[in-house]
Order: sequence, then C-alpha cells, then structure tokens
Amino acid sequence: ERKQQLKEKAESVAAAKAARKKKTGLKEEEVEMKILEDKEGMTGYESALYDIKDPLLPVRGHGIIELTRLIDSKDEETMSHMDTVFKLLVDSLEDEDTYIYLSSISGLVSCAR
Repeated sequence: ERKQQLKEKAESVAAAKAARKKKTGLKEEEVEMKILEDKEGMTGYESALYDIKDPLLPVRGHGIIELTRLIDSKDEETMSHMDTVFKLLVDSLEDEDTYIYLSSISGLVSCAR
C-alpha cells in the first residue's frame, strides 16, 4: 500500500513538473509558490527525488546533496529505498557537470558507510 502511495505521489509530482515546464503566464513569485505547494506534505526522501528530477542543474545538485544528508542521518524511508538511491547516484556519475557527478560521488561514499 505504501509503495502504491509513493507511486501515485511520484506520478503527481511528474505531472506537476510537466505542467510547470509549459508556459503558464505566472509571475516568477507565483511559480515559486506553486513549486512549494507541489512539495507540501512530502517526506524528505520524496522532496529530494522531486528536486533530482528537476530540469535545472542547481536544483538537481541540491536534490543529490539532500539525499546524501538523508543517507548520513540514516533516514528510515531513504534506507528502505537504498537500491533505488544507489542506482540514481550511479546514473548521476555520467553527468558532464562536476556539481552533479561530484555530489553523486559524495552520496555513494555515504552509501558505503
């Protein structure tokens, strides 16, 4: 049941992101408020995944850093999805931007601890 809820939440987040990518005609402050509304009620793990899927590089890097912090703090939800986290971090190693792949290396080091 929890997996189904996470799947539905992920689909909802993906739909919200797709809608955000389209031209909405909203002012920048309104767009930022919409992002905050999208993330409202999410766990730290869900929020990190949301950021990692963002098209903006700094936001993706922040998501990886937050995921690393969750690993370091032994967050229960993050630890229960360690296979997914590990794959995501390994996949991020192939990013050409140093901010992304160096953050991924840091995350993998945390996984190894």
